[in-house]
Amino acid sequence: MKNYIYYFILFLALISLAISITLFIEPIKNLCGTGGGCLTVQSSSYSSLFGIKLSFLGILFFTFLSIFLSLQILEPNPLKKNIIFFTLLKIGRAHV
Repeated sequence: MKNYIYYFILFLALISLAISITLFIEPIKNLCGTGGGCLTVQSSSYSSLFGIKLSFLGILFFTFLSIFLSLQILEPNPLKKNIIFFTLLKIGRAHV
């Protein structure tokens, strides 16, 4: 992968990290508009996994991804490249 692709993925990971932090910290009623169903989703049983909020898992995941991307940009390494590729592959499979 070219270096600019790492920068783009890092940019997206940092945006996702900011969204995850916002969803974890901010009260749900302040984020949801009227009639959007956001409150229903955030307070349902699907908003957590084994008692852990999905937004917290998002914080962990996107922090991990951002660190590996930053290290790959600063000092390219085939092992880090494979970890990043595997992580992105798992994201794609999780959303299908």
